[in-house]
Formats: sequence, C-alpha cells, structure tokens
Amino acid sequence: MLDSGRVVPVPDGRQLPVISRVAMAPVLVSLLVAACSVAPTAVPASTTPSPAAATRSPAAATSPPTAASPADTAIARSFDVGGHSLRMECVGTGSPTIVFLHGIGGDRTHGYALQKAFSDRVRVCTYDRANMGLSDRVEGVLTGADAANDLAALLAAADIAPPYVLVAGSFGGLVALIYAGAHPRDVAGMVFLDASLPSDADVDRLLVDRGFIDPIKPTELYANGGETFRYSIHEEARTAMDAIPDVPISYLRATQFDAPPGAPKDEMKAIGQRGIDALLAHSSNGKQVDVDGPHFPMPEQPVNDEVRRVLDLMESS
Repeated sequence: MLDSGRVVPVPDGRQLPVISRVAMAPVLVSLLVAACSVAPTAVPASTTPSPAAATRSPAAATSPPTAASPADTAIARSFDVGGHSLRMECVGTGSPTIVFLHGIGGDRTHGYALQKAFSDRVRVCTYDRANMGLSDRVEGVLTGADAANDLAALLAAADIAPPYVLVAGSFGGLVALIYAGAHPRDVAGMVFLDASLPSDADVDRLLVDRGFIDPIKPTELYANGGETFRYSIHEEARTAMDAIPDVPISYLRATQFDAPPGAPKDEMKAIGQRGIDALLAHSSNGKQVDVDGPHFPMPEQPVNDEVRRVLDLMESS
C-alpha cells in the first residue's frame, strides 16, 4: 500500500473521516485538532525551524552529500539527524534514488510496493518521519521545515547522494514540495500520489465559508497517528513551490471522492484542480493522471507507470 487512510478526533470529541481526494489535494477538514505548520508567512525549509526543533543540533539542516554513495548495500537502520533518530530502509542499486514520503499517520511500510517494483533498476528508500514507525519521538508541534530538514539530514547521515526522485503520498506532498524548494539541485523528479498541495487550504476556506467546518487558525494543529504539524504548513509549501526545479512531475489524482452531505463538491474539485495545474506549471514534463480508485490505497499499476515515466525521462535527457 502506498499511503494511509486517516480519521482524527476534532475538539468536541467527534470523529470525522477525512474527505477523499479527486481533483484536489487532500482536504484537511477532519484532520483538524488544533493546527499545522509554520506561520502564514513561510520561508524555505532549511531556514525556519520551529520551537520544537530549536534544541536540535545543526545537523538537522545539513544538505545531502554530493559524493557518490555506495550502491551495493541494503540499508535497514536508524540514523541520528540531530538529537533524534529516523528509521530508513533502502534496497536496490543505481541512480537516481527514489525516496518515498508517507502520508500523515503512515510509515515507511507504505513504500514497500515501490521497493518491490523498482529495486532491480534503482535504489529505493523509504523512511519514518519523526514520531512514526521506528523513528524517535520528538516533543512539540512541528513545521514543514522540520520535516524537510530531517529528510535532508537523514539522506546525509545515510550517505545517500542525489539525484532523488521524490514519490509522495497524501500529506507527504507538502513535505516533498518544501524539501524540493530548499534543495532544488538535488531533486530530479517528483511523483505525487493524490498528494496534499497548498490548495488544500483553499478548499478548507471554502468549507469554513459554507459552514461545514469551524474557522481555522494558522496556529491550529494538523494531526493524526502521532504526527502533529502546524496548519500553516500549506503556506510553507505554497512559498516553496516557487523554488522547485523544472523536472519531470506526475500527479496522480484519485477519482473516487467522498464529501459531507451537501458539501460543494464541484467547487472543491475545481479548487483542487487549480492546485494541480499550478504544480504542473513548474514542469516542462508535467503530467496529470486520473486514477479510477480511492485516495488510499492507490492502485499500484498507475503509480509504477508514472514512476517509470519519470525515470525514463531522466535517462533520455
């Protein structure tokens, strides 16, 4: 499976299912518990650690090495990224390295299908973000910058050199954008699996305006399964998207879509589509694929087809 479904308690104790995606990046309505990411005016991932990360060592903001990394050794261990450790598992050999970023509340195991599909061609790595899977627990509320800095430090500690193809499921899309904006020279391709985009916040604003959810404050939290981010991670990603490189990008949009009764589904889809269009406008080799399936798990065949497309484009360039 390549992502995670999710149900999160809201402040009054109810539980609401997260709205599945269609033409949209995941709508965050039920992921609210209090809020998510940096302040409304976000800056690149490598420069804006949150208070929760303030005591980490500078290693958490380092860039991956430029020297060639060993390509003949599988990895299945934890690495210190500056005061806490993250679990990474890599198989296969060759370049580029595929790096899978899981959805909120998910873990590295959601990238195992990619490892099975592509480890005979390139190296494929999947990892647990802080507070998930076998990675260490980090107290406090995190930002997208924290997650992107952690990934940069992890790749450096594991001696996994660029270039990277980022494959992001759901919430992992926001982290992928922030990482790519901070490290554009290291990213050679991106594949988004019905992934979160900055336009998710625009969908939420529509739902607030129509009375489907309570007003959202930038200081509120976006949380599930142990991960807690500031809601303003969307603004971090929106800022970062202007700095991502012109590389092959595929966006797979799930066509199965659930929404609360009476919700303005067509308007939600239109906002989500504008978000996808904005992303693909940054690539001269951008492609959208509508997938007849749910947000999670996304069918493996179209995912593999698009990852293969990105790898083929890299080899032919």
